[in-house]
Amino acid sequence: MPRNPSPRGAAPIAAPEIPLHRRPVVWFATVGALLMVLGLTLSGPEWRGRTTLHRSRDDRHGDPCRSPPTPVAVSAVPEPVIPPWKEFRVRNGDNLSLIFNRAGFNDTDLYRVARASDGRSLRRVYPGETVAFQADNDGELIAVRHVQSPLLTTLYTLESDGFVATDQVREPERSARNVSMTIDTSLFLAAPQRV
Repeated sequence: MPRNPSPRGAAPIAAPEIPLHRRPVVWFATVGALLMVLGLTLSGPEWRGRTTLHRSRDDRHGDPCRSPPTPVAVSAVPEPVIPPWKEFRVRNGDNLSLIFNRAGFNDTDLYRVARASDGRSLRRVYPGETVAFQADNDGELIAVRHVQSPLLTTLYTLESDGFVATDQVREPERSARNVSMTIDTSLFLAAPQRV
């Protein structure tokens, strides 16, 4: 007769298994879930059709605090949709041809815009400036915006005879401030040190 090897060391203690009918939490959860599913499937379509609103006698004449709804005028003409601007930041090594191609326009569009008012702001673009494009629903270029600085923007808009350039100059807000400092040592040591 072969001998069963016994584990070395302490014998493992097996927890006695509690029968299902002795576990009240599992029992109540299972029975409750079954009753809920059974109740929803049997009474589902019936209660939806029997829903009625009961009005009291006071509701028949209306609420004196509630005003009748006012009619809202709906215009038959839809408002024109303004096409969005697509902005591109000028990077090192960029020229106008690359920027126009990146925006999806060709060199003909670039020539038409640069010819407007001699293309004064588009002659030189510098890294960090922004060139924005606006196209209609057909994809035709209708406006170009060149932001040279926070104070100077040139807008090229399509007119009947070609693109027209307009400069938009913002005036800076000037404010007076008083600043005072005390120099305890030398002027050189009082200045902020730069690394």
